[in-house]
Amino acid sequence: MINCQCEYYDKLSGNEGQNYAKGHLIKVLVDNENWLILYRCPNGNHYWKEYFPRGKQHGGGISEFIRINEQESVSDFQNVFRNTKMENTAEYERLKNIIRKHSFWGKLQRRIGR
Repeated sequence: MINCQCEYYDKLSGNEGQNYAKGHLIKVLVDNENWLILYRCPNGNHYWKEYFPRGKQHGGGISEFIRINEQESVSDFQNVFRNTKMENTAEYERLKNIIRKHSFWGKLQRRIGR
């Protein structure tokens, strides 16, 4: 188990990112169509997105991990979440509540003109 370093990093690449994800993060959701993977830190509200910026290279190239906030996790993965059966029920419920919260606040802000 790797100690949490989510407060100190906002981007990791290649083996460093892979090792951190394997040793610390929880895989939440995979978007096979867009080559994205959503991870969550078990110690807090940090989310990480794994993506492949050089996806045309053989095997997708080296992956990159960027730390994202709740709102970004909702906007990047909401459609995949709605169309995916997740095996991890606790992660499913957590993400469903986040989407509800952000959808509610977004609707409320639109109604009051913000």
